[in-house]
Amino acid sequence: MISLARFQSSNPLVGRLFRGAAWGVIGAIFTRLLALLLSVAMARILQTERFGQFLIIQNTLGMFGVFAGLGLGVVATKFAAELHAAEPERLGRILSLVRSTAVIGSIIVAIVLALLAPYIARDIFRHPELTFYVRITAATVVFLTIDGYNNAALFGLEHIKQSVQGTFLSAIIATPASLLLTWKLGLAGAVYGVLLLSFLQCLISHVVLDQALRERKIPYRRHQRMDWSVLHQYALPSL
Repeated sequence: MISLARFQSSNPLVGRLFRGAAWGVIGAIFTRLLALLLSVAMARILQTERFGQFLIIQNTLGMFGVFAGLGLGVVATKFAAELHAAEPERLGRILSLVRSTAVIGSIIVAIVLALLAPYIARDIFRHPELTFYVRITAATVVFLTIDGYNNAALFGLEHIKQSVQGTFLSAIIATPASLLLTWKLGLAGAVYGVLLLSFLQCLISHVVLDQALRERKIPYRRHQRMDWSVLHQYALPSL
């Protein structure tokens, strides 16, 4: 351990990479373990049929979330890592463009999902009564997409620890509330719980990212026409 600490202190870049990777692993383990425990608890509360419907709704959320994200996380991470020290003004323009695209794109996808909800519930799920829950999921898509952008930018800025801590905080608040809602309202409560968690994650990651940008003196700037090239070069190919 002492030799490893000395090696990190003599190689600052390696030290940053090691700490970032360590926090990334901790965050991944925590997220997956919490998701497993929450799924077990919800399965016991909802019973087989309702829990199966909840999983179907979650899969729909994941599918539409891919389209809403538009591969923007790759762009945010790449340029935040490359430009935060050398070209903060340009980075501010690119992040502004990515954030605006994430918001607009996720809202469009959410509207499409909400409009298609009756057809998805009736013709695909064969459960027309799930229409309302699919529409709630549409709102969740927006929060998760913006949260994805926030965390991608934080990773690029090497604020991985703060990103993971924000995830911890939102999970600590939302998990008990989700279980309580599920216990009281059944499937509706479980869907509301996911919406609550996504909202808290989005809110906390937004605050953390704004603080990180202020610390590094990176202001959001109005993007220019030439900045649009980063989207079709890096975002769309990653889909």
